[in-house]
Amino acid sequence: MIVKKNQDEFQNCLSDSSNYQGTAEAVYLPESEEEIIELVKKFNTDRIRITVSGNGTGLTGARVPEGGVVLSTEKMDKIIELNEVEKYLRVQPGMILKYLQDYVEEKHLFYPPDPTERNCFIGATVATNSSGARSFKYGPTRDYVIGLRVVLPSGETISIERGKIFAFDYSFAFPTDFFNDKKRP
Repeated sequence: MIVKKNQDEFQNCLSDSSNYQGTAEAVYLPESEEEIIELVKKFNTDRIRITVSGNGTGLTGARVPEGGVVLSTEKMDKIIELNEVEKYLRVQPGMILKYLQDYVEEKHLFYPPDPTERNCFIGATVATNSSGARSFKYGPTRDYVIGLRVVLPSGETISIERGKIFAFDYSFAFPTDFFNDKKRP
């Protein structure tokens, strides 16, 4: 994991395309889910604010920190699995949308969501339900997400699959992966 504590090294993480400026004490660049879990647990215990950072292409200021630390997903850019039979792809959140689209097109497949900026991270497009000109025909990003794996502040993870959890009377519940797998403390 790379840690940047010198402000001169991470000025690019303190703004996005909106030019809104923020501040942070440090930037952490984890390379695995385990490193993310370790960081999230530590910062939660120490009550340090975390801002998750995409590639900075957004116009909303969502990745701009207001103190605390930045957790950049830029080193988490791998393809985990391509299932050509069932036509799904599992990727890490820092995968650049253009690379994802080029990859599936090489396999004669198609990933329709196409926000205005293709240098964005796929995790950020999911987080913001990005859409663009193609959304008029194909729909927004959420229509192409069949599951998510999320790290909670406790360090536990949850795996959410589309169509498996429903709210009843404005509430819902789901087990953590530890409860299901008994893998994590």
